[in-house]
Amino acid sequence: PLRRELNIFIKEKLIKERGKTVVLITHNLQEAEQLAGRIAIMQRGQILACGTLAELRAKINNPTGSSEEVYSRIIAG
Repeated sequence: PLRRELNIFIKEKLIKERGKTVVLITHNLQEAEQLAGRIAIMQRGQILACGTLAELRAKINNPTGSSEEVYSRIIAG
């Protein structure tokens, strides 16, 4: 419940109501997909790709790919 409340606070209060930018660092791809307008995929401190989920899907030529597939394909190069 606490994580859900935090996610609601981030999405509703900080981003929508106050127009704030939030930098979220997570290994939980579903959480990133739900909260973020843009996602950066990093490996060993380097940003490999950055964009909306739709842009990242286009990068791997799969417009319906899951966030896990996008991550795996980008990390694999």
